[in-house]
Amino acid sequence: MPILSRRRYARAIPRLEARLVALSLLMTFAFATVSVRLYYLQVVRSEQLQNLAERNRIRIRRMPAPRGLVFDRLHRPLVDTRPSFDAVVVPEDSGDLSGLLADLPSPDTKRWVVRRKAIVVHAVRDGAISLQEACRRYRLSVEEFLAWQRAIERYGIPGLRATRLQIYRDTDDARSAK
Repeated sequence: MPILSRRRYARAIPRLEARLVALSLLMTFAFATVSVRLYYLQVVRSEQLQNLAERNRIRIRRMPAPRGLVFDRLHRPLVDTRPSFDAVVVPEDSGDLSGLLADLPSPDTKRWVVRRKAIVVHAVRDGAISLQEACRRYRLSVEEFLAWQRAIERYGIPGLRATRLQIYRDTDDARSAK
């Protein structure tokens, strides 16, 4: 079995030491890079990233109904699919509700223009006033208020115009006939 000569051994050690120094410098650089990035994210940008995370917790997604119309044996509709909504007020997101209450139309309103209808629907959605209180205050039926709400959901605020209602109704009837 050959024994390594001292010359070979003497030449191998400096190469090994050079590799160890290079490896330790590389590891130190990598650790320093990770440390600087961690400091930057947690100290410098923490407030901005926290705001992004807070706004990211709510996502609005439109989901199609899982089923369509249910017909009887004579092809008359038994059940219709209609959207159902739950109104939830998150105090941190609602802001100042007193300003919204100040914008409400007066209880003796006779002429319901689009803007007034939209303000009442918005106030009920935001929890500034309950549905029952809005119906009592403005002498509305629940069906009338829900029709306003449906018009906003389907067509936006222009859907509240009385002149547009007939157009939208005609297109909905044509769509359901197909």
